[in-house]
Amino acid sequence: MSFLRDMTPADYAEVDRLLGQLHAIHVAGRPDIYEPVAHPYTRERYEVMVADSGMLTFLACDEAGRVQGICLVTLRDQNGMRREKTAYLEALVVDCRYRRQGIATLLLREAECRAHAWGAVRMDLNVWDFNREALAFYRKEGLLPQRWILEKDLRGE
Repeated sequence: MSFLRDMTPADYAEVDRLLGQLHAIHVAGRPDIYEPVAHPYTRERYEVMVADSGMLTFLACDEAGRVQGICLVTLRDQNGMRREKTAYLEALVVDCRYRRQGIATLLLREAECRAHAWGAVRMDLNVWDFNREALAFYRKEGLLPQRWILEKDLRGE
C-alpha cells in the first residue's frame, strides 16, 4: 500500500536518488546530450522547488515511510500564445524496486487532480523516444502525442 505526501526539504536525499535513476536512463539513451552527474538537482535548487507555490512536489511512500516514487509539476498561467493555466510534468519517477505496482498511476492521477484543482486545463510533458517504457505507460494512461520535435546530427557534415 502506498500513500502520498508533499515533499519536504528533508526528502532531498531520496528525491536525489530517484532523479539519479531517471538521469541514468537519459544518459544511457542519449549520451550525446546527457552526461553523468552526481546530483541532477542541487540541494539548493530542490529546496527552491519544494517552497515554490508554482510547483507541485509530492511523493509516494510505503507504510514504513520508504520513498517509492516522486512527482514534480510546474504550474503555468500561460502556454504559448493563450492565457490558460496548464501543468507541465517535469518528472515522474518510480524507484526501480517498486515498478509495476500502480505507483506511477497513483502519482500521475494525483498530479492531474491537483493541477485540475488549481485550474489547469491541460497537462503537458516530454518523453524521449528511446524511453519506450515511459511512452507505453503514458499512452496507457490516456496521454496523446501533441507534437514532434525533430533533429538532425550535423557533426558529420
